[in-house]
Amino acid sequence: MATEKQEFMKDHHMYLIKVRDADIFLKYCIPKYVEESRYFHFNEHIRDVIKNHKLPVDNCIIYKYNTDDTVKCLGIDDGFEEYHNERTRLFNKRHNIGGINMTKVTNRVEVNGYDVEFANFPNGETNLTKDVYTEILERIKAESIEVKFRYIEDADIVRLLLVSQFIAENTSSMKPKKLIIKFMPYSRMDRSQNGCPFSLSYISRILRMLPFEDIVIWEAHSAESISQLKNKYVRVTNRPVTIEILQYLKENNLIDDNIVIALPDAGATARYSEFLDKNDYEFITGVKNRDFDTGRIDSVTFPLGYDLKGKRVLIIDDMSSYGGTFNKAVKGLKVLGAETVDLVIAHAENSIFKGELFDHVNHIYTTDSILTEDRYPHNLKFTNQLTVLKESDIPQLNYSYPIL
Repeated sequence: MATEKQEFMKDHHMYLIKVRDADIFLKYCIPKYVEESRYFHFNEHIRDVIKNHKLPVDNCIIYKYNTDDTVKCLGIDDGFEEYHNERTRLFNKRHNIGGINMTKVTNRVEVNGYDVEFANFPNGETNLTKDVYTEILERIKAESIEVKFRYIEDADIVRLLLVSQFIAENTSSMKPKKLIIKFMPYSRMDRSQNGCPFSLSYISRILRMLPFEDIVIWEAHSAESISQLKNKYVRVTNRPVTIEILQYLKENNLIDDNIVIALPDAGATARYSEFLDKNDYEFITGVKNRDFDTGRIDSVTFPLGYDLKGKRVLIIDDMSSYGGTFNKAVKGLKVLGAETVDLVIAHAENSIFKGELFDHVNHIYTTDSILTEDRYPHNLKFTNQLTVLKESDIPQLNYSYPIL
């Protein structure tokens, strides 16, 4: 009969981190499903673990436990060669079953409530297996079709194209079809400067060719995301997810009437100030101050003399990467006496875990639109500072606002 430890080891890999020439040891476990994710980078992850425990990165040895309780040395100076050889062996085993890569990708495209499972052929091309396209055919018999698209990587655009064109070939052009885009791909690349590619425009041309007359974007980053998609055949609307999160916080008593909303720049002010004013929120507007030589943001300042002493402040905006602007906004709000500062954003990139954002904000409220690494072991330390809402959590408001 398997021991409790053996049962645990079926689903986990266990490592021992030892400091050379010292009696300092650290045991560390990683779920196997996390390690096998294409987004997981063991070298970077284990170095973060060592740093977080304030151990000397360049003076540690890594051992991996086997299921029979033996260990093998991986080292930390040899690039984890043994580890990566094992990863390669597992990858090859998992990706060549019956001539088809059976690693499933889900939670990217949903057709009338069906979460489409994508497989790959051995050369990496996307494969819609028979059971999958049979289920899609069944779902699109409904009176109308709603497709939800979650963009995580460029391959997801191909996945959406395949499903959408399959739908177009198997339904009447008169049947109502709606596309919901949880994050507009390449929305940051919304202009061409100094000859750089206008990537948003290129992606929009592809999406316009799909068989949808109604497109909804979750919290579009700029007006270009709307205008590039819209034409006389396609109606495009923006879903105000950030203020829907704000509404969620209010309905669940996570904020009270004494909260002060901070708008970090002109874009956020144009987007949210009308709603905040109509709903009697107290809010304050910030200004980005840039270094004209480098173009970088030096600071975010708010009106001097505004008294925030002892108050809780909530910054709201559409998205964040490393969070540099918000870090500077928090500093500006603390100058005015703010006691704590939380952040509400519709979209959080995985890079929020790599910057200093959690050192500055008290709590982040966001959605799972593009965030995928919040349950990775090395990010669990942020659990008490992060709330990730799913679509079912968020109240849908019939409201639109200007987007710059």
